[in-house]
Amino acid sequence: VAIRLSKSKISTASEEKDLLVKNAIDAIDEVDKSINVLVMRLREWYSIHHPSLSTIIQDQDQFAKILREVSGKDSMSRELLEKAEVPTDIIDQVLNAISGDIGGELREIDLAIIRNLAAAIDTLYKSRKSLEEYVAEVMNTVAPNMTALVGALIGARLISLAGSLKELSRKPSSTVQVFGAEKALFRSLKTGADPPKHGIIYRVPEVHNAAYWQRGKVARALAGKLSIASRIDAYSDRNDGEGLRKDFLARVEEIKKQNPDPPPVKPPKPVEKKPFQRRGGEKRGREKKRPDQRKRGGLK
Repeated sequence: VAIRLSKSKISTASEEKDLLVKNAIDAIDEVDKSINVLVMRLREWYSIHHPSLSTIIQDQDQFAKILREVSGKDSMSRELLEKAEVPTDIIDQVLNAISGDIGGELREIDLAIIRNLAAAIDTLYKSRKSLEEYVAEVMNTVAPNMTALVGALIGARLISLAGSLKELSRKPSSTVQVFGAEKALFRSLKTGADPPKHGIIYRVPEVHNAAYWQRGKVARALAGKLSIASRIDAYSDRNDGEGLRKDFLARVEEIKKQNPDPPPVKPPKPVEKKPFQRRGGEKRGREKKRPDQRKRGGLK
């Protein structure tokens, strides 16, 4: 009976939807890391043949789409670039830069393997998009109030950092405010520097678009609303997300009116220069030899 009861509890815990959210958002972060590494390799590799394209095309997804469709700069055409969804003004820049390009020639087998890598990167972008859609769908079921307040992705990252939705609901708002900035927090505790004002919630537009002297207050207000939203999602079926969102936006406007100007810059404290003093107290000097000392020193 005890074994069957334990198995039943484990199965019930495994069915929690917030665990699905945690794994999905962690998968998005890992896909982002893979995309960044592979795109850097793709740019460096293809720049041997066509360096001007890497300079002109800054968007990573668009760069991978172009190389998926085009096989070398000699086959670069307006039709293929339009198929890769490149804007018209950038197409003109790419085609005009080909004549003055100084890249070396590559064989067809080299261009084919580069094209395969670009196709793999494009597949990773599609996988990331499908993961985002999945997270948004699950978050609307698991944590609708947090989703309405800060969006599905940021709410999912907060759940992942806390470990679960119930763990997040047990945290005070001061902890929610600095989730994601643990390194800066421990560094401030160790060195005495100013503590961080925000962590992952910096990605919320109302926080990162606020003036620097208002950002701490905005982050504190958002963390308070997030604590309320997470507790409603964890222990209730109410849907108060829109009301919390309106209250937060009203608080942001109030903060902007109360703090329109930056605070005056405090002058640095003058450093008091202490007189130089040797270790050991008084200034050392040659001491007069006692009459009972020998010529070479020492006592009789």
